[in-house]
Amino acid sequence: MLLTTHPLKKLAKLALVTIFSLLTGWHATSQATPEYDPLYDKERIIFFQVVNVSADDVLNLRKFPNYRSRKAGQIPANQECVAYLNKIRQKRYRKYSRKWVKVTHKGVQGWANLRYLRQTEWGCGTFYQIVNVPDHLNLRQSPDHRSQKVGQIPAEEEECLIALDEVEVPNKKWVLLQYAGVKGWVNSRYLKKIDVDECDV
Repeated sequence: MLLTTHPLKKLAKLALVTIFSLLTGWHATSQATPEYDPLYDKERIIFFQVVNVSADDVLNLRKFPNYRSRKAGQIPANQECVAYLNKIRQKRYRKYSRKWVKVTHKGVQGWANLRYLRQTEWGCGTFYQIVNVPDHLNLRQSPDHRSQKVGQIPAEEEECLIALDEVEVPNKKWVLLQYAGVKGWVNSRYLKKIDVDECDV
């Protein structure tokens, strides 16, 4: 007499094998170390250069990460040392998916499509140390002494701080710095320019 396996038993066995394979694959995926992308690092200081823009054209900065958003400003073609503000968004446009990043240039902040920016491989920015501060130096939201305080740098801080952006306002120069993960503007009268060779960078 021939022995046969019942079809239902075959299906049950196949289902168990399938479930086990799926669970094993999910576990392996969940345990895998994700690839590090510096653009998602909230404290990483990154600079860009404008690319893929004609020499007689400009890169528009937008109020929001969208082609239809109002323009906030412009950056010249091939401009170097455009500071990243550590904000990134993934947006879909028709069948394409694009990354937008928030940057700052001459005091104007806005969103730019990442296809027009390339991370700079060489050093950017000017280095400063704080001076003439009795207690602490306030970081402000915008280059104005009446602007909201967003952070502080203690007077005893001796580390070199890199300028992310600089802007001239009437009779004053303001510098955008990052300290303890916080970005803010400070009046340049409280800063001393330092040669990069004197900094531990």
